[in-house]
Amino acid sequence: MATILQLQNSSAVRDWDPAALSSPVPSGKFTARSAWPLEFNRPSLIRAFGQAYEWAGQGNYSKAMPKYQVTVLTDQHKVDYFAVNYFGGRVYNTGFNEDGLIVQGDTINDLGTNTIVSTETAGLGALGGDPDFPVVPTSFDTLTVTDEFNSLQQANFNNITINGTIEGSPVFAPDFLPVASATEQGIIELATSAETLAFNDIDRAITPATLGDVRGVANGFASLDGSGKIPTAQIPALTGGLLPSASTTQAGIIEIATNAEAAGYSDTTRALVPSNLAALRGAANGLATLDGSSLLPTAQLPSIPLANIPTLTNDKLPVLELAKIPTLPANKLLTTPVAWVSGNTNFDLSANFTFTKSGTSTTLALGAPTTTGYIGTSGFIFVTNATGVAQIGIDNANWKPAVNTWVDPTTNTTGLTGNLLIGYYIAAANNVIYTATRIA
Repeated sequence: MATILQLQNSSAVRDWDPAALSSPVPSGKFTARSAWPLEFNRPSLIRAFGQAYEWAGQGNYSKAMPKYQVTVLTDQHKVDYFAVNYFGGRVYNTGFNEDGLIVQGDTINDLGTNTIVSTETAGLGALGGDPDFPVVPTSFDTLTVTDEFNSLQQANFNNITINGTIEGSPVFAPDFLPVASATEQGIIELATSAETLAFNDIDRAITPATLGDVRGVANGFASLDGSGKIPTAQIPALTGGLLPSASTTQAGIIEIATNAEAAGYSDTTRALVPSNLAALRGAANGLATLDGSSLLPTAQLPSIPLANIPTLTNDKLPVLELAKIPTLPANKLLTTPVAWVSGNTNFDLSANFTFTKSGTSTTLALGAPTTTGYIGTSGFIFVTNATGVAQIGIDNANWKPAVNTWVDPTTNTTGLTGNLLIGYYIAAANNVIYTATRIA
């Protein structure tokens, strides 16, 4: 074995100046700050051929005191003592050990199985078939697994770090893994629906399915429907003081009055509904009503004794002021008949008219009546008919005849001869209702 003083790995190391205080403090064989005598030698070489490696390391006093040399070496230690290259030295060796294994440098050959392994793996069970080198080692000081670790029996670890994935179906012994608690992470057992509904277990976990089992069930939790509301089936009857009662100072619930309670007019804690009002309409001790014309029905008016009617005297009559009397148009006061002229306003002259029928037409040529400003006006038109032609209507559609207006009552035939009297009433714009009567 050869030894060098210092590995020269960098320029900073090679530029050490022993005299400089910034350099490391000398130690070992060189403790002075002065220049060091250095000697560069080639690495040592050991050539050992045909060696007998029998019980390597057993007789070496540097390994232990004699009393401890009886300790059996581990498989790895056995091959470690065949040859060691250290600090640049080189060992070239061949030979056999006590188990008949050929040792060549850093390889070992088992002639029985024709297996060749390196000294780094021989002690790890690489030489199968050799009783001193088992296929499956049972003890390791340090073990690094870079691919896959398979154990067919129990494996004991003092410390283990796993960076990958544990697969398969591992079964853990009881109390092997820590149990989860309020202060420590760990494993936990799943609770059943019954255990969840009991609400007293502190060492079991709930799954979403278990939570679903306690929704909407007795002694469980209320649920929400698809609209985010509590289903009505899960809402109790709001009685027994759950809601405040309505009063003049507080909103709340209230009871509906019966018809008898409504007719009593004394209850202050109940409310009326339309059916209560229907029972009170027009009933004795009930409420007066209005008819379809918004008037009190006469059946609900009492008889008024004459003694209750006051005597009307002059001092109780109001004084009629001329300024408050409206001015009536002059035509509203005219009733003297004037001749009807087709196409004229006519109604601005009077309410009564005369008309002479001429020609052979069967309709009276009164034309379109003027109705604007005269709605509500009524009167008569006396028609002189010397032609002898029976009349069956008026020549304008704004005149609306009454039923059977132009039927002769003596013959029950359509058409009236002789002189006629037409009574009219202006009911609406362009709507004059009339009747025609024959005058003998």
